[in-house]
Amino acid sequence: MGKQQKTEEQLRSEIFGVYSRYNSETSADRRQVYFAQLCERTLRWCSGYFFKEAYDIGYEIFMVLQRMADSNDKIPNTENDFFNYLKTALYNAKSEHFRSLESGLIKIPKEKINKIKNG
Repeated sequence: MGKQQKTEEQLRSEIFGVYSRYNSETSADRRQVYFAQLCERTLRWCSGYFFKEAYDIGYEIFMVLQRMADSNDKIPNTENDFFNYLKTALYNAKSEHFRSLESGLIKIPKEKINKIKNG
């Protein structure tokens, strides 16, 4: 039999637990292990419950987690506040990703503009 899927609450709990262990760890080697676990679990949570395009913006998710890990004094200590902060950061990263893909102005054919104006 295959491995059972974890619920969103289980994943959220694991993510917050790993993040808490990361913040309290003093050994750089263990912090690297915890950061890798944090990235893996967050990507799994995002793809299953938050963004359907999580694997497309994996780099941006990694960068959000890296910024959070580097500035741990600003991150909330409770699980709900932590996830509110994380979700906001992920929404911003997703928007930034798609803005970076667009180049220049959006061009609309003149016929469509006239059709819209004339009804």
